Order: sequence, then C-alpha cells, then structure tokens
Amino acid sequence: GGRFDGGQLEVVRELGKGTFGRVVEMSERGSGALCAVKVVRAVSKYRDEAQVEADILREVQARLPSDSAVPICRLHRTFTERGHFCIVLDRLGSSLYDVLRRRRRQLEVGGGRSGVGAYFS
Repeated sequence: GGRFDGGQLEVVRELGKGTFGRVVEMSERGSGALCAVKVVRAVSKYRDEAQVEADILREVQARLPSDSAVPICRLHRTFTERGHFCIVLDRLGSSLYDVLRRRRRQLEVGGGRSGVGAYFS
C-alpha cells in the first residue's frame, strides 16, 4: 500500500466502498496503530457533506468528558489527499449495514424469523 497524510499513514487493506467513497484500514507510522480512513470521492458535494460529518463528530467529542466510555467512533483528524477529503477514525468492527446483511442471509438460509422482530430476539 501507499503512504498518505504526509507519510504518517500506510494502507493495509480496503475495508469497504460505497457511493461516497471507500473506507481503508491504515496503520500509523511509528506506533503501528490501526485506524479506519474514510476516503470521500473528490466531488464537491460529497466533500462538503464529509466536512459536516467531521464537524459534528468534533462537536460531540468536545462535549464528552475526557474519561468517557461512550461508545462512539472517535475522530482523530482529517486531511485532504489529491482532492479527496479523508476522515481518520477508530478501527472498529463491521459496518452496521454488513452486520444486518449477514443476519438477513442467516435468517433466509436457516428459515428463522424475519422482519424487525428477528433483530431483537
């Protein structure tokens, strides 16, 4: 993989992609800590929306106590790379979309309950 954010991040692998861009697992130079980087397509309306997302995350984080164990995805920083707005976040598990898609497949294959109730059993 390549290096980004002034050489501070190195690509490990792609985690997913969608309409607005992709999410890439990267490692921090020096510490080797893993993070998820949301790379937004270089389209002005997508960049603008991603900036709003980052601003909201910053505002929420600023209002939390410093020792907070609130389970939210932490924003570490943002940067721009070749016109793409990038958001550096905690590396967490699968996306909610992927979890729900797998769960639906399991229900369809296993003949389990379907519908909203199946997600709350």
